[in-house]
Amino acid sequence: MIWLSGDATSSTCISNIIDEYQPNSCFHCIGLLLDGESGLASINKYASGSGSIPTAGSSYDAITRQTAFNAINSMEALYKSSSEKVPFVFVSAAEAGWTFQAPVNFLERYLTAKRAVEKKLTESSKLRSVILRPSLIWTWERPQAILSVLPFFVGYRLGLPFVDKPIQVDQLVDSALMGIEDDRVSGIKRFMDMESLSATLNKRRSGKD
Repeated sequence: MIWLSGDATSSTCISNIIDEYQPNSCFHCIGLLLDGESGLASINKYASGSGSIPTAGSSYDAITRQTAFNAINSMEALYKSSSEKVPFVFVSAAEAGWTFQAPVNFLERYLTAKRAVEKKLTESSKLRSVILRPSLIWTWERPQAILSVLPFFVGYRLGLPFVDKPIQVDQLVDSALMGIEDDRVSGIKRFMDMESLSATLNKRRSGKD
């Protein structure tokens, strides 16, 4: 595995990396919960798994839409002559499926960026889009974060509208791997789809499939 450092908001940087290494797939999972324009950036380190504090220029548009568009455009250019679609996995959000405006401005801007990437991917003639729409993501490795996820579990169990079941990070990653490896996987995947994809991959790992 090769780890590279660069500026994902720079189209030139991403294009140069993709041209040099010619990847056969792409997994975009760059994002942030509270951006530099939300007025809540200082508490992002508590809400985010990365513990980052966004700067003033770290907007949803720059971090989500622009970085994804850079990768999409570069992958499309690399495979412009290919007769087969190349897998591109994008981590979106469950709320991107809302058909109404979000109740607060920063959340609507967050979803607008996610939806823009989804639209560009689904319209691509060169990429096989796999759009993962998780609600909150959790892991047993960070038990301190489970309390913040618990209300969403309760809301889902109570059947509250527009509340999806939180998903484990391993299931999200498994779904991304299935999206890359299995050309039958495409389109939008909600939590139940990701649970199924993860179960299928685990069966293959154990030799039961």
